[in-house]
Amino acid sequence: MEDYIKMLSETPEEERTEELCLKAVKQHGLAIKLVPKDKRTKEICLEALRKYAGAVFEIPKEMRTEELYLKAVQEYGPNLGFVPKDKRTEAICLEAVKANDSALIYVPEEIRPLITQKYEEFKAKYERRKSYAEEIGVDVDTLSEAEKERLDKEIEEVEERKKLVKQIFDKRETIKAQEERKQELRDSIEPDMPNIGD
Repeated sequence: MEDYIKMLSETPEEERTEELCLKAVKQHGLAIKLVPKDKRTKEICLEALRKYAGAVFEIPKEMRTEELYLKAVQEYGPNLGFVPKDKRTEAICLEAVKANDSALIYVPEEIRPLITQKYEEFKAKYERRKSYAEEIGVDVDTLSEAEKERLDKEIEEVEERKKLVKQIFDKRETIKAQEERKQELRDSIEPDMPNIGD
């Protein structure tokens, strides 16, 4: 494997290409320190963050967007600790906790209960999705978002059908119990009467 970080460090700054810079940050995010400021593209910055959350401090301030922070926490939830407190939105915090629930310690106190609730809902949905996917022989973690949405819709349809079947069964049981009760009442009211034809 080529050592792109070493190559980058040995290349004069004015000759460092975006391609070489990207290869270096793919090896380690901290290599962004060697990337000239005018070469720090969105792609290079995101890659640096994927590899090393501390790279956020080397990213130009104008590039530190919600999208950038979102990508960082989706890669590794505890990267939320590197997101400035005033940028820890509900969306960023939820994605961080979904990626790794230990990120919850970095969620601001005022939204922690909401994030915890939403995470629990997400986890329940994921477990339901995973269980159903296993029943049909599919690895839920390999599905695209569109496939997950179709799977969720199918799960909802199956659950609706199960509810309808249960309602029908319950109604049938209720009717059967009512009929048995009526028969008991008839039997208790009508004395044993001799058959007239006897």
